Amino acid sequence: MVIATLLLTCLADPIPVLFLGNSHTWSNDLPGMVRQLAESDGSNRKVITETLQSEFLEGFATSASAASKIKSKRWSTIVLQGLKLSSSHKYLYDHQGAETIAGVAKENADKALLFAEWPRKGWDETEWIIDQYRETSKVSKVPICPVGRAWAPVLQEFPSLALWSQDGNHASVAGTYLAACGLYYSVFGEDRDPKWHPQGLKESVAKRLQKHAHNAVK
Repeated sequence: MVIATLLLTCLADPIPVLFLGNSHTWSNDLPGMVRQLAESDGSNRKVITETLQSEFLEGFATSASAASKIKSKRWSTIVLQGLKLSSSHKYLYDHQGAETIAGVAKENADKALLFAEWPRKGWDETEWIIDQYRETSKVSKVPICPVGRAWAPVLQEFPSLALWSQDGNHASVAGTYLAACGLYYSVFGEDRDPKWHPQGLKESVAKRLQKHAHNAVK
């Protein structure tokens, strides 16, 4: 019985996860990090990820190719990132397109998830960013993964850890890993112990990043 169960697990179809986003999603291959975390947690699952790129979520709402990809199969999860935001916090944009594409994602996946980005270096804007996503979440009924809430506690514990790239906007490899951990827990919803971490990041630090990410999204 145990052997049969393991065999069925190994033969199970890979879990398909689709990411819609901009450079915050595809830089440092965040989807690949989520996949490697999910495949290293002892669950014996296999995950496949695909990515569609647009500067803003609103762009996907008018893209025939995006609609075709979303409707091409039943996705396990669709992750949406890239709400149009005012860099100065002075303006509010119409997010009807983001609400539309989030609704389409929800209809074509077992789970849809809005990925609210991390703050820029030197900016206290985590809750502001989450608030901007909240209206889209309210209209579409798609929940938010607030990965940015992990940034402050991580920097408090590891003040010298570089979470941003040189532009102070995009994440470093460590920052991308932190976000990937948050998405891993939000997508798979399990209290497992992923073993994978990027080369150059100490295992002890990776474990703490996992812990902070878990706390931020749960």
